[in-house]
Amino acid sequence: MSGSQETSPKPEMVRWYDPLQLLKTGIQVITAQALGSRADARIMLAALSQKQGVFDYSDRQELWIDFVADLGDGWNSTYAVAYLLAQEKLRVKRPHGEEIETRRGDICVMGGDEVYPTASREEYERRLIAPYEAAFPWSSPPHPHLFAIPGNHDWYDGLVSFTRLFCQKTPPRWIGGWQLPQTRSYFALKLPHGWWLLGVDIQLEADIDALQLEYFQTVALQMKPGDRAILCTPKPDWIYGIKAAANLEYFERKILKPRGAHIVLRLSGDIHHYRRHEHEAEDGSKTHLIIAGGGGAFLHPTHGPNVDRIRYGQACFRPVAEFPDRKASRRLSWRNLGFPFLNCKFGLLPGITYTLLNWIMPHRLFEFEVTARNAWPVVIGSLRELLSKPSAIAWLLLILGLFALFTRSDEVTESRIIHVGIRGRIREIWRKVCRMLWRCRIAGIVHALAHLLAALLLAWIANRMSVRLWGFPPRSATSLTTSALTFAGGWLVGSFVMGMYLLLSLNIFGQHANEAFSALRIEDYKNFLRFHLDSKGQLTIYPIGIEKVPRKWACNSHAGGSRYVPIDRELTPRLIEEPIVISP
Repeated sequence: MSGSQETSPKPEMVRWYDPLQLLKTGIQVITAQALGSRADARIMLAALSQKQGVFDYSDRQELWIDFVADLGDGWNSTYAVAYLLAQEKLRVKRPHGEEIETRRGDICVMGGDEVYPTASREEYERRLIAPYEAAFPWSSPPHPHLFAIPGNHDWYDGLVSFTRLFCQKTPPRWIGGWQLPQTRSYFALKLPHGWWLLGVDIQLEADIDALQLEYFQTVALQMKPGDRAILCTPKPDWIYGIKAAANLEYFERKILKPRGAHIVLRLSGDIHHYRRHEHEAEDGSKTHLIIAGGGGAFLHPTHGPNVDRIRYGQACFRPVAEFPDRKASRRLSWRNLGFPFLNCKFGLLPGITYTLLNWIMPHRLFEFEVTARNAWPVVIGSLRELLSKPSAIAWLLLILGLFALFTRSDEVTESRIIHVGIRGRIREIWRKVCRMLWRCRIAGIVHALAHLLAALLLAWIANRMSVRLWGFPPRSATSLTTSALTFAGGWLVGSFVMGMYLLLSLNIFGQHANEAFSALRIEDYKNFLRFHLDSKGQLTIYPIGIEKVPRKWACNSHAGGSRYVPIDRELTPRLIEEPIVISP
């Protein structure tokens, strides 16, 4: 099955804590947030492109659809998912062991964030096109169609690269064997048996633009009473803030409900795990909220902000399934103890900062002898000197302020969370205490003080080593040897303090889920969805998970099929939960 091992370089998972990467991402995020709403690419795209109508698949008796989101990060994770999507037939294990056969989607929907860390032509080529073309090379027809909506990372260049890849009509666009028919950043698919799939572009939580609303109003004219819709958005508005929810509630209330259509499934990515919430109405009908952001990006935890009960609209939704489970998620979070080694270049920041603090902040730690006789007076004297100099106070306030700003709350809509039962009430009291402490920036202040204490301690150790080992004068705080030792200690200790802060913030306060797990760059626990709409109008959803992603690939020696096959471990997909059936 396999030939020689592939040795050409493949993109690794993005190293989010590299200082240069932090700077680049920060600049692009700020620019996109500041200018995005003032230069809405959706309006320009609609004005320049050909008119886009409804993509009609309603003449088919049955249809298979794949959904994948948050891809285009590391090669191993992105290609592993693409490899499974590309197989003409795929057998997956049910939770109890027996297998189900599925087949490749006639349609593939990418639900946002098709590239990381920020959009550009080169990054799309390396992190999205290359693995997907390798997984599913162009072949003879029939060709499945591929549709995509942009997420926030696709918007960071103003949607320029996304438009070039997904929205050009001439010449016809392809990614491997998938054909790209859309001309705008949103779309409507008319499916068999009164089903619809609507992909909406919410552009960094901005208002849905007028031309997009006009497009969907035209689409709604083709809907009939009783039609059912799958609403696909790049962010789960049932988790995030009120603004995103208000946009989509308006969309449903003003466009769909007047036609008698209703949404039975809301589908999104953006959070890099699998989670399904469910609400059962009095008549037995169910509405589902599914997050499936496991297409290739780093894993997000499932034990972060509390989402055990969510009020969405007039209904209460409860979680039914998660992948990975919370026990595994909490276990993985302890990897942050290895933060200095997982994010080696990040150590430059605390190393330089600790060295500068040793230079510019007044202290008398060079008088601190090893004997306990004069230790306490020297410490008190050093602290008194720090708090009596205006320059030192200014530095202290600046550092405390920066760390307090970093201590932000995750974007979970806390007012929508419902707590039931005695245990739920106890947990809610504990969470309220944690939220109060968090909002008072106590964690950020403690984080800052930990770094300041570490910086002073390392400066003293470096000074004493310079005096004892190399005979430098005691006041040589800025000597090359003392500075080098302070920098080296800051590199290691400062990174460890950062890792501890992220670990405790997540596991105690339920905050910094994104920051804690982006530091880990976990390739495993990927997922995607496979839908089957059968001849009777029944929709079956197969949530497919991959616990372990291969790290080594070899060239496929057989003609046709995927270009690379795994060689270090078997790529075994399984159902995260039993198939979800929505009856006609």
